[in-house]
Amino acid sequence: QGLLWTHMMGTAGVSGSGTYTHTFTPGDLNGVSFTTQVGRPDTGGTVRAIEYPGCKVASWDLGFAEGEIATLGLSIIAKTEHEYRVVTDGVTTDTTAAISSATAMFSPADIGIPITGTGIPGSTTILDVTSSTTATLSANATATATGVTFTLGRTLASFSDTSGVVPYTFKNGTFTLGGSTVKIKSGHIGGDNALEQRRFMGQYTTEDPQGAELRSYSGELVAEFASNALYDRFRAGTMSA
Repeated sequence: QGLLWTHMMGTAGVSGSGTYTHTFTPGDLNGVSFTTQVGRPDTGGTVRAIEYPGCKVASWDLGFAEGEIATLGLSIIAKTEHEYRVVTDGVTTDTTAAISSATAMFSPADIGIPITGTGIPGSTTILDVTSSTTATLSANATATATGVTFTLGRTLASFSDTSGVVPYTFKNGTFTLGGSTVKIKSGHIGGDNALEQRRFMGQYTTEDPQGAELRSYSGELVAEFASNALYDRFRAGTMSA
């Protein structure tokens, strides 16, 4: 959960072991992003890998209730979308970055996508697309060849869960208001990072989203009407820890 909190808040905010303590201290979200994949099955049953680099959490909401597993909803924005595909008619030229393929169907959406193949250096991406059949690499090819197999994008990663992970609950959770324990049935807490997707003319992908306004946090707690104590605090606008 430390990974998710980092992208929700800017800092992991996790301490201890077993029963965790979360300290909600907002940190800098600039330059903080992650990549996620979706395995999308087509009508023929083939699972297509769709990848979203440059993801950031725009808003989030954590819900909890007695006797239930906690739920977390994330609103995610991404820099772009990459598809995974393979073509077998690629053409490379030694010491140049220009490549071609009659079947690749290159488009501006391919800019930044990883590409591998014989004669293409490691960690190379598509730098620019000039037509549906030609593109420019981020590094020069190291061989002149035709019929090269180009692999664009990444295959769907295999899911592997961390051992020992169990459903997250608030079974051991407590709530105090003004130093007194209050019995809570359910509730939720959420945040809006107020990120602006910075789009500019002539660019096919967004710049790193940054906060356009102050972040906001809100929540709700459901308690029994045991007495007038909580309602009197509400009416009087009493602020308490």
